[in-house]
Amino acid sequence: MQGKQNRRENNHWVGITIGIVLCFSFFLGGSQSVAEEAGKPVKSQSFSYDATKIPDPFTPLIAPAEKQVRNKRVKKKRIPSTPLERFGIEQLKLVGITMGAKRDFAMIEDPEGKFYSVEKGMYIGSNGGQVVQILANIVVVEEEEEDTIGKIYKNRVVLKLFSESGGE
Repeated sequence: MQGKQNRRENNHWVGITIGIVLCFSFFLGGSQSVAEEAGKPVKSQSFSYDATKIPDPFTPLIAPAEKQVRNKRVKKKRIPSTPLERFGIEQLKLVGITMGAKRDFAMIEDPEGKFYSVEKGMYIGSNGGQVVQILANIVVVEEEEEDTIGKIYKNRVVLKLFSESGGE
C-alpha cells in the first residue's frame, strides 16, 4: 500500500513539473522552442508612455479656494505718494477752491496745519480716495471700501468748504 502512495506522490510532482515547464514555454514563445529562437536575431521593443491623455491622479477633485478668489475683484492697496494720503479724509479740511478756465483746484489743510493744492484725479485720504469732482463749495472724493463679506463698493465722501465767519 505504501508503494501505491509513493507512486501517487511521484506522479503528482511529475504533473506539477510538467505544468511549470509548459507555462514557461508558453510565456517564452508559445509553440516555438528555445533552441529555434536562439538562431534568430532578438527584436527590441521600445516602450513609450504618453501622460497627456491620462488624467493626473494627484489633482484634487474639489477646486481649491484660491481659484474661486481669483474671480472676485480684490481691493489693491495703494502706496501713498502724497502726504495727504497719510491722513483719513475726516481729518482733512477744505479751506479754499479756485475755479479756472482749464482746471479747478482745491486747497486742503491737513491736521498738522500744512496746506496742499489738489485737483481732479488726485488721491487723498488713507483709504485711497480719489478726487472725482470739484464744485464751487464742495469737493467729492470717491473711496473703495470692502465690507465684511469681502465685497468692494464705492463710497463717496463730500468735503464742504469751511468758512471762519459762519462755520461751514
